[in-house]
Amino acid sequence: MDSDHESEDDLVIDDTENNDAPTEDGFDHGEGDADDNAATQCMRWVFTGSEDGYVRKYDFFASMNGKTPLTQGQRHGQVDSVTKAGILTSYWENEEQPLRTLQPFGIDGSSTGATGAGPMDIDMTSVKREGSIEPGAVPASSSSTAASGSAFQRAPSPEESKMSAVYSLDCHSEAIFALSGLESGSINLWTPRHEEGTCHHVFRKHTGPVSCLKLTPDQRGFVSGSWDHNILQWDLENGAIVREYSGHGSQISSLSFQPNGMPTMDMDFSDPMVNQANDSVLMSTSVDGMISFWDRRDPTPIPRKLIPPERVPPWALSACWTADATYRYCADGGANRLYDLLQTDEERERFLPDCIRGDLDSLRSGVQDYYMSKHVRVERVDDQVSTDFMKCVELARTHDPKDGEAIGVVALGGTGGRFDQCMSSIHYLYALYKERPVTLISDESIIIALGPGVHNITCDLKIEGPTCGIIPVGASESILSTKGLKWDVEQWHTSFGTKISTSNALQGSHVVIDTTAPMVWTTELRRQS
Repeated sequence: MDSDHESEDDLVIDDTENNDAPTEDGFDHGEGDADDNAATQCMRWVFTGSEDGYVRKYDFFASMNGKTPLTQGQRHGQVDSVTKAGILTSYWENEEQPLRTLQPFGIDGSSTGATGAGPMDIDMTSVKREGSIEPGAVPASSSSTAASGSAFQRAPSPEESKMSAVYSLDCHSEAIFALSGLESGSINLWTPRHEEGTCHHVFRKHTGPVSCLKLTPDQRGFVSGSWDHNILQWDLENGAIVREYSGHGSQISSLSFQPNGMPTMDMDFSDPMVNQANDSVLMSTSVDGMISFWDRRDPTPIPRKLIPPERVPPWALSACWTADATYRYCADGGANRLYDLLQTDEERERFLPDCIRGDLDSLRSGVQDYYMSKHVRVERVDDQVSTDFMKCVELARTHDPKDGEAIGVVALGGTGGRFDQCMSSIHYLYALYKERPVTLISDESIIIALGPGVHNITCDLKIEGPTCGIIPVGASESILSTKGLKWDVEQWHTSFGTKISTSNALQGSHVVIDTTAPMVWTTELRRQS
């Protein structure tokens, strides 16, 4: 079974597991494209949702190992190597569940309330299944009351159930439950393993189609995004809304939690065999091109946003993280500092580097043995022309995309140590600014290089400022203009030996710098209490 959506339209039905299923000629994804898919952790089952309103459950292993061929019509449009059909085990409708209501009535059908039935006689199973606890009014018939012993009856729906396109889909890692988004803004919770396709609860809040769903890493809650521009976080324990995230100006197109960088599997099999996610950081995208990062630990609902650059179409249909969210390297003795900074093995295993690289003249043998036991790659490079920092930059260059912006570099402790090492870091900051973004972070400062031109800088005032500075580098003189500082300048000549801007202060989070030559921009890191 091919992973592309278009191939899911051609998956055939295995009638041996569902004798009542329509024939291949009468039922497939031909009524609409497959909009979303989800799979169990072990890939035992794959679920697809389509515009035709059906959720389909496929046996992945039987599909990959099966011999059922595609028909000639299904093979049309496929490459020659795609010849086998998927095995469909079952399917069910993605129905809009009407808002049903319950109300006590007398045995004779009157609503006097003077009966033996009390408020606790409400059929709470039906209430939970329908996702509603709002009161309504309909008497139970005498025959049904006598048969069931209850004086309550579910009110008839004001409208018949109707099928909805499957706008989004996600499932539990062991297929205990699954979620599907509907056109009305409701979210159905149903069971794909036991009582297949039975809807047990409906989450109601969104006012537009639910375009994306994502279970939290602990699978005790989920996040939903809708065409109403809102993102909601739900608690699966009680069905309540935990938090709302607002700020997007268009339909939400994707949601994703940041991976935490844990290895897939250790050699002693003690680590989890699947990549772990960090439920603290959520990435969301909207159709207008905005990408937002939400720190769920922060009570203020203010995201960090990435705005599309100029001359780029304002669309964002999806976004994803790299496998471990970043590449992490230690430059020789930097591994000593990382090891000493983290106090417990649990913390050290959480922040394992991908590689330790350099001439290794500073790396302690005990630290090297520890990281090698955790299968961290240790590379000795005897080239004495480049520093250990540049040896790591050379490794980062191997991951640069062939087309597009080079990978940015953030150097922790980049200006610490001896004065000559500090000046070497500033030298490489200047040498690399045309090639890639480089940020130096020390215990006191954040430092970046600015090339000639106009720069719009957004500062996070929670972690940096107010003190800042602008220092020329790599040129005899620069003409500088600024906006957003306590002491702004206009057409100001700055150079070593004449005057430079230090101990300035931020007036707000936005700063504009116009320079005719390269400059170093630095802000003070706030002390965390």
